[in-house]
Amino acid sequence: MAGAINTGVLRVMSNQQMTAREDAARRAADESVNQQVMIGLASHIHRCWQEAYRAKQLITPRILNAQRARMGQYSPEVLAEIRKFGGSEEYARISANKCRIAEAWLRDVFIGQSEKPWTLKPTPKPALSEESLAKINAQIAAEFAIQFAQTGQPPDDDALMERKDQLSEEEEERLEEVARTAMTNMERTMNDQMTQGGWIDAIGAFLSDLVTFPAAHFKGPFFRKRTQLKWENQNGQWTPVVTEEVIPEFERMDPLRCFPAPGATSPHEGYFIEQIPLSRNDLYSMIGVQGFNEDAI
Repeated sequence: MAGAINTGVLRVMSNQQMTAREDAARRAADESVNQQVMIGLASHIHRCWQEAYRAKQLITPRILNAQRARMGQYSPEVLAEIRKFGGSEEYARISANKCRIAEAWLRDVFIGQSEKPWTLKPTPKPALSEESLAKINAQIAAEFAIQFAQTGQPPDDDALMERKDQLSEEEEERLEEVARTAMTNMERTMNDQMTQGGWIDAIGAFLSDLVTFPAAHFKGPFFRKRTQLKWENQNGQWTPVVTEEVIPEFERMDPLRCFPAPGATSPHEGYFIEQIPLSRNDLYSMIGVQGFNEDAI
């Protein structure tokens, strides 16, 4: 008896293989979408950078002239004109002296000499929370319930309000004490973070820029991973251990590397770009070159 022979091969996949195949297809689709998003974002950032860079070219000569005035230097154009007629190249450092005086005043206000020039205080009249109000009402209800059981008379409205005001005042005093303790602990924590984060040096450099340039820039706190040396008790002996911690830091920003949005009067308007100098290793790592040795250049 003659019959047709089927030579086709039926592929059989397990549930795990089908799931893995679907996951791979989903990841590929997600990567494609992410790539498109990143390309669009990179294009937007590049366009913003070009706009900010062109706008900054109008103010850069003014920044450089302010820097020269602080350093006591003539611009190359002015110096060439002076040399043409053989004039004196001595620079009268009037602007530099004014800047130093203004900087000293500001440093005394914002940094201080021996004590920190800032403190924290809790609000003069803390607002009672719902929990506190419920606690007060429960205590009043319990007290007047006992009074009613003893006398058989309902509580007087005036007495009720007077007792409620008394308990509210006591609760506010308790909250004020709690707030004072919390503010003391927070003040100590903030002072420690500012000391570790380089606040004094950063704000000092910022104040120097503030009296020198048309605008000054300061950022912080931002978080950065730093290597820290700590002492740990290991088997009864204190041993120095190197650890990595993320700590808040503060930093003065170079005015020549700051590019705000055209027409912006504060960092909250439009966008703000900071040109961060990169080492060659960082640069080549960003573009995907492996095994680059900066010391070999």
